[in-house]
Amino acid sequence: MDEKFLGSDKENDIYDSIIRMGSIVINNLTVHRCMEIITFTDDGEPITFIINIFDLTKEEIILLYKKRWEIELFFKWIK
Repeated sequence: MDEKFLGSDKENDIYDSIIRMGSIVINNLTVHRCMEIITFTDDGEPITFIINIFDLTKEEIILLYKKRWEIELFFKWIK
C-alpha cells in the first residue's frame, strides 16, 4: 500500500491522503486508487473514510456521510 499525504484542515480536524491498495494475484498486480479521509467526532473519536470518489471535496464527502448516517438512524428508529 502506498500513501501520499494531501494535507489537513486543522480548524476542522480533517486530514486526507491518496492511497493505492493492491495485491498480487497470479502474477497480476491489482491496484485500487482510493482517498482516505480522517475526521473526528465532538468526543475526539476518529472517523476514517476510504473512498474512490475524487471529484468531490473532503468536506462534501463528510457532509454526505453525515446525512446518510442521519437517514440510517431515522430508519432504525422507525423499525
